[in-house]
Amino acid sequence: MGNVTATVIFCDDVRTEDNGKLLLIGVYSANVEFFVSPAQTHLTTWVRFYGITAGEHTVALSGYYHVGSNKQYLGTSKFSFEVMDGALPLAVATRGMPLFASERGKLVVMAKVDSEEEFEAGYIDVIFHTLSPNQS
Repeated sequence: MGNVTATVIFCDDVRTEDNGKLLLIGVYSANVEFFVSPAQTHLTTWVRFYGITAGEHTVALSGYYHVGSNKQYLGTSKFSFEVMDGALPLAVATRGMPLFASERGKLVVMAKVDSEEEFEAGYIDVIFHTLSPNQS
C-alpha cells in the first residue's frame, strides 16, 4: 500500500444532512478544554485517509490518552470497505470515544490499514483551566 496518511478532526458529533453532506458538530480547533478535574466526555473523530489504493480494506482506529510517559488505551473502532478510486480520500467517523482525564495530556488517534504498520493519524492537547474563587 505504501504511503497512507491521515488527518483527524476532533468534534462532539458527525451527522449526515438530507443531501448526504456531513455536518461536524462542536469542532475542537486547538485543544479540548476542561474547567473541572477530573473531567469526562465522549468525543467523535472524523478521519480522512489519503493514499489507500482501490480494493477491499480494513481500517482500525485506536484512541490513547498520553500523560507524560503513561498511555491509557481508550478503545478501537474497525471498518471494512471497498475503495473504488484510490485517487480520492476516504473519510470515516468514530463516535463515542470515552475520555476520562484529571490532568493535562494528549489525545492520540492511531490508524492501521490492513496489515500495514500502525501510524499516528492525529492528536489534540487536553488542557485544564483553573477558576479563581470569584469565578463560577
